[in-house]
Amino acid sequence: MTGTYSITNFTTYDRTMMHKHFVYLLLFVFFSLTARAETAAPHIVEPESELTLNQALNLAITYNPELSAYLADINAKQGLALQASLLPNPQLQASASNFGNSKFKGFDGKVITLGLSQLIELGGKRPARSKAAQLDQQLAIRRYENKRLTLMAQTAEAFIRLLAAQKNVELQQNLLKLSKNVAHIADVQVRVGNVSPLQATKARISLSSAQIALRQAQRQLQNSRKQLAVFWGNSSPHFSLATGRLEQIQALPELSTLLKQLDNNLDLKQSLTEINKRRANIDVEKSKAIPDVTLNISGNNYVNRDDYNINAGFSIELPVFDRNQGNIQSATHGLAQANAQYSATLARIQTELKNSYQALNTAWQELHILKDDVIPNAEQAFKSAQKGYQVGEFNFLTVLDAQRTLFRVKSQYLNALTAYHLNSIRIEKLLGHQLESRTNNLPGSL
Repeated sequence: MTGTYSITNFTTYDRTMMHKHFVYLLLFVFFSLTARAETAAPHIVEPESELTLNQALNLAITYNPELSAYLADINAKQGLALQASLLPNPQLQASASNFGNSKFKGFDGKVITLGLSQLIELGGKRPARSKAAQLDQQLAIRRYENKRLTLMAQTAEAFIRLLAAQKNVELQQNLLKLSKNVAHIADVQVRVGNVSPLQATKARISLSSAQIALRQAQRQLQNSRKQLAVFWGNSSPHFSLATGRLEQIQALPELSTLLKQLDNNLDLKQSLTEINKRRANIDVEKSKAIPDVTLNISGNNYVNRDDYNINAGFSIELPVFDRNQGNIQSATHGLAQANAQYSATLARIQTELKNSYQALNTAWQELHILKDDVIPNAEQAFKSAQKGYQVGEFNFLTVLDAQRTLFRVKSQYLNALTAYHLNSIRIEKLLGHQLESRTNNLPGSL
């Protein structure tokens, strides 16, 4: 029997079932969306207005996904360390003989055999294995600490560049303001007939250049904001202003004092942990050269005679050909490699410290020269040129040259401040200092 249905011919029962299925579909969609929301990326709580360095560092540490991967590696190594400390499991053997043949009688009849064996590790295998696994976990912790400090240094450097970009926008805004003032003075001088229209044209050209420079600085500022926020996984930063004082610096310590503080360098600590792990690997391989003993105990139950016997014994491997000499040799060379890498790491960080210190010292000296001598003189020269131009003592080229000189030396001062703080951060990372200690006012943090 066959039949056809159309939508208009649904019975009441069919419509009820359709409604139920529709409700089930809505519930399925709802719970699917809820599950997706729960597994989505964590909500980033970012300040809406001002952002300090400490806040930026906390955001990077909390939400950086790469740092979370290093934490997962530590947990994985913890599981391996637990596994390495466990004793080998005993083995149970069971067998039955002659159950398919009734011709065998007595001791040749049906036999049930139960046995138990236990591997006894000799040569300190388990302690050596456990120590190597613990050092492997410690190495994972070192890698996490190193990554964390690197992340903090990169975040702090991006924060410094953002502060410098904000200052550069302010500088270009001041330049634009002065350019407008100079252009106005030039227009007035042209109207009263003191100078030719060519000087007003030059002033407007200078004004247009200042407007272009300001737009470029504003674009760089937006890029700097995004480059900072990427460290906590935010492609659209919410904060509007980074707060900090680039101008606050402090005297430099001696280079010899800093070189003595390299013991806290995380790269060196990681290299030392690697050396200890390679030594533990040698102990593991040497322990494997000593053969283990397997103890056996078993019993036979003779079903037809209602009798039994107990057997005991042991087995041991004879190290005639394989004494694990190849693995021992490989582990020994691995230790030599780790020692060489430590020496290379030490030489590298000493060189990096000296180079960063030299750059820091250069920035320090440049800052004092610019602040105490060059900038005050440039400001005075520009004011004098402006006044002299208004009374006809100087031509317009003198005013433009004084203006360019003033803002060139102010840009040099901003670049020197940026270099000072960037190299301070690099030295802190080399010394293993915690960057949270830097205050929101960004003083020199050595």
